[in-house]
Amino acid sequence: MWWRYTEAPGRYPNLPDLLERARPPKDTLFEPSAPYWPRDNREEEERLREALLALTDDPNPVKTLLALEDEHGERRSWVWAELGQSPLAGALLSLADLAWAVTRPHGAGTPEELASRYTSGGWKADRTALEALSSVEIEKDSAAVRTAVEALYRPGSKRAPAAFKRPSRARRCRRL
Repeated sequence: MWWRYTEAPGRYPNLPDLLERARPPKDTLFEPSAPYWPRDNREEEERLREALLALTDDPNPVKTLLALEDEHGERRSWVWAELGQSPLAGALLSLADLAWAVTRPHGAGTPEELASRYTSGGWKADRTALEALSSVEIEKDSAAVRTAVEALYRPGSKRAPAAFKRPSRARRCRRL
C-alpha cells in the first residue's frame, strides 16, 4: 500500500492525517521507519531549521552545512518532500552547492580581473544562494535559509576589500 501511495500521493489526500493518528509511540520496542510518518518529517524539518539558525555562531559553517546535507538530503526523496512538506531539506541542496562555491579561492587582482573571474563562473555562488532563498515560502524557513547564506558569505565578504590591488604610490602620484 505504501508504494502505491508514493507513486501518486495527491490521489490520497486523507492518508497523511490517518498516518498521523496511526503512528505508534517512539518508545516502542520496534521503532517504525521515519519515511512513513509525517510527524517524523516535521520533527526533522524543525531540527534542521534550528541547526541552520545556529550557523550564525558557527566557526565553520561550511563543514556544518555539508554535514547537514549528508544527514537530511535523503529526505528529498521522501513522499513528504513531493507534497511540499520538506522545504528546508530541499533548500539544503542549493546551500550545499553554495558551501562548495565559497570554499573556492576567488583570488586577488584588479577590479577587471575579479570581474572576469566572476563572469566566468563566480556568479554560480550567487545563483545558488538565490535558489536556496527562493525555495522556501514561510518566514521561519526563510529566516533559517537567510542565516545560512549569510554565514557562508560572511568570511568572503570580510576578505573582499583586501582582494583589490591598490596602485603603487608612484603610480598614484603620476595620475595626479
